[in-house]
Amino acid sequence: MSIRADTFAAVRGAATLLAALALAAGAGAWSGRVDAGEAHAAPALPLKAGYRTLGNAFRLKAYYYAYAHTPAVPAEFTRYRGDEKAAGTGLSAKVAAAVHAARTHPGVVLELGEVALRQYDPERQAFPMDNRLFIQGMRYYFDVSPYHYVFADARGLNPLPCRDPATVAEIGRLVAAYRQFAMRVYGQVVSADPKQNAVVIRVQTVQVFGPGGHLLLERSGGEQEP
Repeated sequence: MSIRADTFAAVRGAATLLAALALAAGAGAWSGRVDAGEAHAAPALPLKAGYRTLGNAFRLKAYYYAYAHTPAVPAEFTRYRGDEKAAGTGLSAKVAAAVHAARTHPGVVLELGEVALRQYDPERQAFPMDNRLFIQGMRYYFDVSPYHYVFADARGLNPLPCRDPATVAEIGRLVAAYRQFAMRVYGQVVSADPKQNAVVIRVQTVQVFGPGGHLLLERSGGEQEP
């Protein structure tokens, strides 16, 4: 499941919510935008073993109830989509299975499309991002519900550090051509905050991919350049 990076916003305006809901509907699809007449390819690398894609509100709520240690409320999984009456009798079993899977698989990966980097900043030795990613305290939503996730530790990721001259040059050429990037964020669900309806994710690895799907850059969450 691919989610546009710029649909994650602190202020949940109507346009943002409609975009997030529309993107969440097409599970399994890569939603890279077409730029300069060429479609963005899905990342060529397979997902790392032991990680599950976190790409919709249903799965986010499963992680919330798994780590908040409170009984899951099936109606909450459909309530904010307005289709609770059409949920069917099998919803409770589906929710129970999803919560169990979340509890036993804390490793998650977020697949983001349309990541916009700006020209390299030599002073900071990093690429600034237009997207509001890896900001301490920022809340990220999939739907209109209060359930969201936050990053526990994303230091040193926005702006995105890069000191390898060849990588700086390659990414710089793409930025100059107004190309956008794809990103995978690997993390570990460490807790859930019942007071805030928040799933807390510790960032482990960030991968940046070019329009052709090839890996350009990989960073560990919270690491500092020497």
